Amino acid sequence: MEDDADELESLVTLSCYEQRNPGTFDPAKRRRRIKGKAAATEDVEKSVNATKRPSNSYTDKQRHLFIWLLEERLVSAAAAAREVGVNIRTGQSWAKAYRDDPEKKVPMPKTDKKRGPKPTLLATEHKSHVINYIDENATATVSDVMDSLTNAFMDLKLTKSSVQQFMTNECNLSFKRVQLHAVKRNSPETIQQRYDWAMKYQGTTMDFLTNCVFIDESAFHINLKRNYGWAPKGK
Repeated sequence: MEDDADELESLVTLSCYEQRNPGTFDPAKRRRRIKGKAAATEDVEKSVNATKRPSNSYTDKQRHLFIWLLEERLVSAAAAAREVGVNIRTGQSWAKAYRDDPEKKVPMPKTDKKRGPKPTLLATEHKSHVINYIDENATATVSDVMDSLTNAFMDLKLTKSSVQQFMTNECNLSFKRVQLHAVKRNSPETIQQRYDWAMKYQGTTMDFLTNCVFIDESAFHINLKRNYGWAPKGK
């Protein structure tokens, strides 16, 4: 055991190890080896950077060839990417997208089309028409307004949602509960007619309190109409 301890102790320092094993440690060789690894790493980085470019700039031919290499030659994504001149990480993302796709479609670039609301086909003359129509038909529905527009203006293709947005945003209209009243309900002429009718039947034997029901015809017809309608916002 003591001999083993002495042997282990003699190997603690590098100089002792060199004395026991001459020629195994050469600082010059070590420096050359480190320099060679650094050069190889630099070459790889240059190669990768040379192939870096936006994913959308690759051609369809490169994409199809990349998938062909994966499927036919059964090479790795990195090898296929190097073969077709594609960034390795880009190739790996293509391979993942292809394998995750149930339909196995070749990954293609995404379009740069900006989504947003379609420009409205309605202009100032349409706005005036809608406002005038609502002034005369406050309880009209969106379908009624759309029919009125298409009848008044030729070759006008509309949807209910576009008309409703136009009425709300451009015409400044809101849909709310309305309180309808007959225009002549409390006019002097109507009040006089009520008085004359009451005086006419006052001297009869008719018992108004027990066997008569009075119906206001104007209010009866009004209550048959819609309870909601269009009006300018804030009113």
